[in-house]
Parts: sequence; structure tokens; C-alpha cells
Amino acid sequence: DMLAREPLMEEAAGAFGLVDILVTSGSSWRVVELTEAGKIRWRPEMPPIAIGNGSEEGGRGGAPSQLRRLMGEHDPAGRTELIDAGVVADILWQPLSFEGPIELDTDVKAMTLVKLEELPELIAGGMKVLLTLGPYGDKGSHKGSHKGDVLMAALGGPSRAARPLFTHLVCDHRTAGSVVRASETDALDA
Repeated sequence: DMLAREPLMEEAAGAFGLVDILVTSGSSWRVVELTEAGKIRWRPEMPPIAIGNGSEEGGRGGAPSQLRRLMGEHDPAGRTELIDAGVVADILWQPLSFEGPIELDTDVKAMTLVKLEELPELIAGGMKVLLTLGPYGDKGSHKGSHKGDVLMAALGGPSRAARPLFTHLVCDHRTAGSVVRASETDALDA
């Protein structure tokens, strides 16, 4: 609340209506995976339960999500609550499940001008939202991993229960292919 009242933040929030295109990316929490066969399952090494204080991430460079890493360092109980609530990814530093954005009061908060749950209405009003999802780079424990789980969540999950959070997409072929394969199967192994 204090930051939102700062003059420059108030000015930025007031000018947000002038934005035609919002560009964002997403990060995986790596609690689920899309298999080569197109099935969604909990990652064997990371079941949907409390998973410690972030040390399993392989340090700062190996974390698939910086929000997840920060939650592990500053609010492990909040991170556990998010995982128990079904968090799959974060976009705009806000947690996202296959059913849509997750609203939980945690110690780590996103400082953004728009909330994830507002994106579908902004899109309906004509705003374009470009989501960019590239694979993880050559460093860290998740090198080369695709972000199919993030894309699936941004599309509204396997059942398309929520409205998509983007109008345009740039991603690698492995990310897109994993979602196409998952959409072609009816099997959900979670």
C-alpha cells in the first residue's frame, strides 16, 4: 500500500490505461510436468507438499522461478500454501494454477500495475498481451527444460476452466509441442 501511494507509482498506475500491448513472460514452479506422451503429472522429485526452504533449487541460478525462490527464503509457509493451492507457475510475479490466478495473502507480494485476474477483461476490452516463453538456458539444474506447464496454465489449464491470459504468444517448439500433445490426450495423471 505504501508503494502504491508513491507519486511515481500513482502516475504509472494512472497511465496504464494508455497501454496497448503488455509484454510478459512466465516461470515454472516445476511442481508438475508435461510428459513426452502429453500427460500432466506431479514431478516425481517434487510432490505437491511442503518442500523446504529453497535449497533444493540448486542455489540462485538454478531456480525455475525467482518468486518461488524468494518465497522459500522469506515466506516458506506461504510458499507451501501456494503449492497446496495448486500453483504451477507465475506470470507478472503472481502465482497461477491450472484453474487461474491464486489469491493468497503471503509475505512476498508482486509489485505490478495489473493483476492476473484482470487480464481477461483487459483483453476483452482490446488490449493485446504478448506472452513470451523460452526454454531455460544452459545454466542451472533445469537447463533446456521447456515451459509447457506455464503455457498450459496461461491457457486456462487442461480443462480450459479459466480464460487465457494472453492474446499473442512467442515460444519454442518444445513448449508448444508439449501443450499440443497434452491437449490431444484425455489422461491426467495428477
